Amino acid sequence: MGQKSRKKVCILLVIGIVISAAAMIWGTLTVLTFLAYKAEKSQTGYKYASKYDLPIGGDGYTEGRKWHVYKRDAHGVIYLYVYSPGVKETETDYMNFEIFDSSKDAKKNYEKKYKQYRESIIDEGMNWFRYDVPGVCDAFIEDMVYLEGNVIISADVSITSAWSGYYYEDETDTTTTIPTETVDTTDPAGGHYNRNNLAPYIFAHAPEIREFILEEICGN
Repeated sequence: MGQKSRKKVCILLVIGIVISAAAMIWGTLTVLTFLAYKAEKSQTGYKYASKYDLPIGGDGYTEGRKWHVYKRDAHGVIYLYVYSPGVKETETDYMNFEIFDSSKDAKKNYEKKYKQYRESIIDEGMNWFRYDVPGVCDAFIEDMVYLEGNVIISADVSITSAWSGYYYEDETDTTTTIPTETVDTTDPAGGHYNRNNLAPYIFAHAPEIREFILEEICGN
């Protein structure tokens, strides 16, 4: 009886090990399949802009009217233009986004922007540049454009009022003050947010920002 019991226990242990191993393999394959699916969608497999339920030329709000979404066609390239028109609560609320079907489409659009603002660029890197926004009469604005996968992130990273300084001259005295940006807080929800914080934030969190806005807008 003892030998039979031990044999039965051994058989049950083997069966348990086999079942556990099969479960682990199944779980691993499931996770890998999901990650591969996400990666495929992230690059070229999923049409983020084309499949978005909005007519080209139309616009709409996401749930809670947090984000305003436009669907556009730029010479055959479909993309979504997204921004937050309401009260700013986080850094991303200060940013604008262009979501494309693929990284390739986003890259082409980024290169067009680079050529468009080439003469106004004041700083640049491999996948980003900053430029003085032309044609603004009452302020000095620096905009940053950052390419991250199939998303172009942009933001006004510096705004200086053209009326915050003055110029006075007579025969005895000349006084000139350089306009300065009002900086009251580093809190994005503050009344006067320091936009100089936006560029470092984008540099540090671009991949997370991309994932965030795709989830917010496309649910992916």
